[in-house]
Amino acid sequence: MKKTLFYLLPILLIAAMCVGLASCGDDDDVINIRREENNDKKDDNKDNYKYDDTSNPFTIEAIGSGTITFKNRATGCVMYKVNDGAVQSIAAGTNCQIPVSAGQKIMFFGNNATYYHNDEGSNISGTADFYAYGNIMSLITSTGYSTAKTLMGANTFSELFSESTHLKSHSAKPLLLPATTLTEGCYSTMFYNCYNLTTAPELPAKTLARDCYTCMFMGCSKLNYVKCLAEGINGSFDYESYLSCWLEDVSSSGTFIKASNSSWSSYYIPSSWTVINNGEEEPDEEEEQDETYPDIQSTPLTLEAISDGTITFKNKAAGSVIYKIDGGETQTIKTNTNKTINVIVGQKVRFWGNNATYCPNNESSNISSTAECYVYGNIMSLINSNNFATNTTLTKDRTFEYLFSNNANLKSNPSKPLVLPAISLSEKCYQYLFSNCTGLTVAPELPATTLAVRCYFAMFTGCTGLTVAPKLPATTLAEGCYANIFSRCTGLTDAPKLPATTLAKGCYTYMFNECANLKTAPALPATTLAERCYSCMFAECTNLKTASALPAKNLAKECYQSMFWNCTSLTVAPSLPATTLIDYCYSQMFYRCRSLVTAPTLPATMLVSNCYYRMFYGCTNLNYVKCMAEDISANNCTKEWLKNVAAEGTFEAVIGTDWSDGPSGTPMGWTTSYELW
Repeated sequence: MKKTLFYLLPILLIAAMCVGLASCGDDDDVINIRREENNDKKDDNKDNYKYDDTSNPFTIEAIGSGTITFKNRATGCVMYKVNDGAVQSIAAGTNCQIPVSAGQKIMFFGNNATYYHNDEGSNISGTADFYAYGNIMSLITSTGYSTAKTLMGANTFSELFSESTHLKSHSAKPLLLPATTLTEGCYSTMFYNCYNLTTAPELPAKTLARDCYTCMFMGCSKLNYVKCLAEGINGSFDYESYLSCWLEDVSSSGTFIKASNSSWSSYYIPSSWTVINNGEEEPDEEEEQDETYPDIQSTPLTLEAISDGTITFKNKAAGSVIYKIDGGETQTIKTNTNKTINVIVGQKVRFWGNNATYCPNNESSNISSTAECYVYGNIMSLINSNNFATNTTLTKDRTFEYLFSNNANLKSNPSKPLVLPAISLSEKCYQYLFSNCTGLTVAPELPATTLAVRCYFAMFTGCTGLTVAPKLPATTLAEGCYANIFSRCTGLTDAPKLPATTLAKGCYTYMFNECANLKTAPALPATTLAERCYSCMFAECTNLKTASALPAKNLAKECYQSMFWNCTSLTVAPSLPATTLIDYCYSQMFYRCRSLVTAPTLPATMLVSNCYYRMFYGCTNLNYVKCMAEDISANNCTKEWLKNVAAEGTFEAVIGTDWSDGPSGTPMGWTTSYELW
């Protein structure tokens, strides 16, 4: 079985305190880790293993961006991997800071009998919130941990997470402490003052050792669940030297699972907690609920809290929305009401409805949150509560318009996608759906090949965390279908392919507007254009250096208007082969492209109204223009087209064409060369 599953690319790790693999003293350990993982690989695209399986190594998963610090006080090194990256090491007596972003996982391995040395314990902390899960014994034996149940060194994991206030309990992936043979002080103060911890790792040992649990969970003010299977505990025996202060200052209410032959006194368990014998617990409702969803397509729209807070659903649909928190009771959000739902880390809120649109009468529904939340599952559960898994048709306009707009706490789950399966779209169906969702890093797939009017308009505008655009397979476009879709997505560096050869009015207008880090433009194969089809498409893409080829010879009104407005890094302009122009076709096309030196040849012999209006305005390094126009009488056809260009340059023109001097003709200071072509 694979030890843990990773889906993100490894990040670069630079830390002066991290020491090379040679310091571990046994390269075979590193080799064995790699070999064992390779032999046990599973399908990387499915989160399909049991998280209580002891073969999963000790793992830290980042909930937010920041650093994870491992202070290694063992006598030997600790090895780790970020996602599927290279094995790294932390030498004995050193600290290692590991930069992480949300969703990244760090697996740890070691061959040390104890992590406490010279009266100082090792410690794991973070500036980012993080989960800890998997088998802690991978720190004891790097290759045999799945069956290891014996601790040998005193104070083995003492202080390991002490004062780690960013540590949180994962709702589905437990931290495993499988040892049944304990040592003195092995877990003492292990989770001291971890006040965001809600669930304790199961403690399976039947026999205790001196100070084994002393102050183990002291100060964990949110802790509300402990399962300890120590046998023979009774009220008359003095366990002070084993359990001193271990559950002091935890939550005032909670559940304690004990061995049936132990009778714990309230001195060691909070008096207000519910005490249950092992094996008599009620079934895990959440686990049963998950079993009804065999795949992501069958999973209803879900928000999973990764921090404490609230989720608010503003319901403007004509009918009610129903929801459940984990495996709890079904609750209702009536039409034209707002419902604020309190959540804690790990809780999942699932939504269903039977409403054709969530924006009737131009009033949009919206889901916001103060809690950071993963979003995943099938959005169609809001349309058809029973048959959403197979529903791929949207029937009403503005279906999900603005649904998650301005929710900066919405996050992409690294293994569970949000599904937008519709292939039959409606007008404005996803308009502004994720606008300004700055925490979104992965976009949902968009499978439709035939689009509707403004269906994706501004869908991801302002999603500054988005680094990869979704594939756009559509070949049948509609008016404004992709307009503004990625506007202000400053994390994008590459554009998706755009296979359509038949365009629609405004289909790509402002598509990548202000994508300041976009470096690669897509191919644009269309040869017949539509009105405003490419208008402002790459405006303010200040890192774009090379433009797309533009093979079209059949132009349309404003088709290239402001297409490369203020693309200050653009050094080479595309060829412009069209000889028949249309009003405003090239107006402001290269406005303030300050790195442009040579203009494309302009082969049209007859100019039309505003066709070259401010075409090269502000191109301060432009020093060469070849224009083959013979008729330049049209209204404003070259108005300010060469204003604020280089002070000196060459202008090639047709003999007999009466060019005036100045920014609307040939620049003062330039040499004009007349040719007969």
